[in-house]
Amino acid sequence: MKRLSILIAFFVCVPSFAAGLKLTSYDGERYSVMDPAYAGAGQLTSTSDYYYDFYPFEKMLTLSITEYLGDGNGGEYPAPYDSVCNYAGITFDNMFDMLEFGDDALRATVADLKSQFNDYTLSEFGLTYEQFESILGSWDNISEYEDYIAEFFSSQNLTQDVLALKYTLRNIATQTQTITFNRMKNSTGRNGGDVIANRPSVWAQSVYSHAKKTGYNDFVSDGYGIALGSDGYIIDKLLLGAGYSYNMGQVNSTVSDGDLEIHNLFAYGQYSLNDFYINAIAGYMSSDYKFVGGEKELEGSTLYANLNVGYNTDILSPEFGLRYANTSFDIRDKYINSIDDSSVMTVVSGLYYEYELAERGFSISAHGHMTYDVVNSADDLSLSVGHINIHNEHEDDVAPLGVELGAGLQFDVGNVVLGIRYELAKRSDFTAHMGVFNLKYNF
Repeated sequence: MKRLSILIAFFVCVPSFAAGLKLTSYDGERYSVMDPAYAGAGQLTSTSDYYYDFYPFEKMLTLSITEYLGDGNGGEYPAPYDSVCNYAGITFDNMFDMLEFGDDALRATVADLKSQFNDYTLSEFGLTYEQFESILGSWDNISEYEDYIAEFFSSQNLTQDVLALKYTLRNIATQTQTITFNRMKNSTGRNGGDVIANRPSVWAQSVYSHAKKTGYNDFVSDGYGIALGSDGYIIDKLLLGAGYSYNMGQVNSTVSDGDLEIHNLFAYGQYSLNDFYINAIAGYMSSDYKFVGGEKELEGSTLYANLNVGYNTDILSPEFGLRYANTSFDIRDKYINSIDDSSVMTVVSGLYYEYELAERGFSISAHGHMTYDVVNSADDLSLSVGHINIHNEHEDDVAPLGVELGAGLQFDVGNVVLGIRYELAKRSDFTAHMGVFNLKYNF
């Protein structure tokens, strides 16, 4: 009796509404209202065949019920009509309270409708019911679901793009540091040839790089760069220099492709004390990543620094260093408001080898270093979105432990120094190759 009386109390007549996604649940149970033996003619005795047609995006529900009426002789018969109730403003949040039947059958009906909606969101968006619900924040926002879903996928895609760009920029910064430290050599007072204090050198180089990441958020990047700079010994033991490089290339990620431009300005120096030497470099990179075929543009600003200490021997020179890089992002996208900064601190340790034939103006060098990220703030990435804040937590599947290997040849012809190098950086699921051609002139 309670079931029907509350149904009538909350009955609302509304105009017909446009059909969108419709979820249908059926309850075939027979619910008694009154014993037909005591019912008068035409009096409601029971109900059955509850059809729930729920339109979640319109927040509307139609409930159709078959009623049974007493015939006045102790029997009953189905009414020649269906009782139809239309509910407005109904969502998964308030459905149970608005219908307010309060029995297990209604709970089963709501669960069935949620299960159907889960199948829909999985097929359309690749999201479970819980994920869809968390994106909306409240089912009162269901009418704006298209904006929310667009924001969600824009943020998900952008997360992968940001991660790809993070590795690419980190790789460029590492390349700059590795090439510069190789150029400075060790503490013997040579920097690509005998250098006299107060007599500078100028250099130019071209770089080709290729990087590939597999596994989660896989991408491939290819780039080409040119650089110019000058350095010289201010005193016998102190070398200072500065350089500028321009890099351009493509980054092809899982979700999008883009063209990347990087401007890189850096300063460096070396101080030698007997057989000990200290190398240092600091730089700033400005990057612009334009998505192919879209209006989005991702800009990055990277500050990086590296301090390296080594001891020169006749054969192998042990080295130990610390790298740091921080990248801030600025996105031009109608959905994304802001992106958290990404920073990484890496310990570097290894050996440097050089063999020189001075009489022939020829030398060969090689190095091997182990690297380990002691800090990596980009393991969690937060995006501030128009309607909602999405915190994308992911496990960085690139291991913090890595290895870097390199080898090069150098030829001295008078005041001109020519060099060629190959560098390899390897981590789990991430590999970077670099080829360098260097030209230097000692005044």
